[in-house]
Parts: sequence; C-alpha cells; structure tokens
Amino acid sequence: MNIDLTFDNRVNSIEAVQKALYRVMSNSDFDLKIDGPNIQVTLTTHDSSVDIHLLATELKRCVNDYSLREKIGAETADLRNLILATAFSRIIEQNNQDNEPIQ
Repeated sequence: MNIDLTFDNRVNSIEAVQKALYRVMSNSDFDLKIDGPNIQVTLTTHDSSVDIHLLATELKRCVNDYSLREKIGAETADLRNLILATAFSRIIEQNNQDNEPIQ
C-alpha cells in the first residue's frame, strides 16, 4: 500500500524530512523527491498489519518535531555558544593556574 505526502521546503527542511523518514523506515520504504518548493514523499508498506495512514500521521508528527528542533537550535545557538565559551574559558584558566611553576 502507498500513500503520498507533500512537505513545503520553506517550512520543513529536507534534513528534517529525512530524519523523520529514518524514524519510520522500519515499517516502510519511501521515495523522496524535491519538486520546486515541495518535498514529495511516497511511503510504501508491504506489511498488511501496518496502517499506512497511522504511519503517515507519525511521519508528519516527526517532521514537525525535527523542524521545531532545528528552529529552536538556530534561535538559541548564540546563547549556547556563549555558555560553552564561558565554561571552556574557565577550564582553560584553571588548567593554566594548575600548570604554573611554583616559585
């Protein structure tokens, strides 16, 4: 059984769609195409016990999840980098103090 889904690449990145497909691929095969602003996905399942419509719903949920993670990551990147820089500068400072020769 097949089902076709379309995602707008102005809203969802190809990476988000690929990560979502990876999460559901144990239950399906897929074909992925980019057509202008559209990311077209054809899900195929050969297992009659798998509900293709539930699988499609799960894929949409996963695409939204990964898209939100990307957006939040981009919005918080400066703060995350500042926190990391501060933490590492303290570690470097401590190491420099520990390695100073005793006078």
